[in-house]
Amino acid sequence: MRAFLTIFIPLLLPSAIYWLYLNIRQRQGLPFREVPWTWLGGAGIFLAMAALIVTWYADAEPTSGRYVPPQVIDGKVVPGHFE
Repeated sequence: MRAFLTIFIPLLLPSAIYWLYLNIRQRQGLPFREVPWTWLGGAGIFLAMAALIVTWYADAEPTSGRYVPPQVIDGKVVPGHFE
């Protein structure tokens, strides 16, 4: 699910928006233009990279302190954490 949200949606979002734009133009009777694949691909790659960078920073653990690995205490799993 994470890969879908951080890679596939940003890559496909510019094309989906452009497709909707073309459908609106066609319903209004405006002429069809050639599809700018280079711009759509570049925008998708940019959005995917931005999503990966934001996810990387948002999920970053603190680098200071002592890491305590996961443990089983009284039959319950205590996840790893920093102290």
